[in-house]
Amino acid sequence: MSGSLTVPADHPALPGHFPGRPVVPAVLILDAALRAVGADRPGTRIIAAKFTTPLAPEQTLVLTSDIAASGVITVSGRIGGVPSFGARIRPPTDRKG
Repeated sequence: MSGSLTVPADHPALPGHFPGRPVVPAVLILDAALRAVGADRPGTRIIAAKFTTPLAPEQTLVLTSDIAASGVITVSGRIGGVPSFGARIRPPTDRKG
């Protein structure tokens, strides 16, 4: 699965984050990653997340993912081809009974 995130410069989360050099908050990036892999539901756990390059307004973060046999999803993000974000996500297991 894949997806992308581009946050407009007038997004309400940007004022004050950070003055003079706005940066897209991590929560918006994590939300986009969860949605891109269809794991935006109760019970999902973010095992780890690492942000290596700040995402500025109007930049596009391209998301790709891989699913391990264990069900853990690894999401990677690139800005202009440069690695900038990574996360490991464990979706909830659907158990009956």
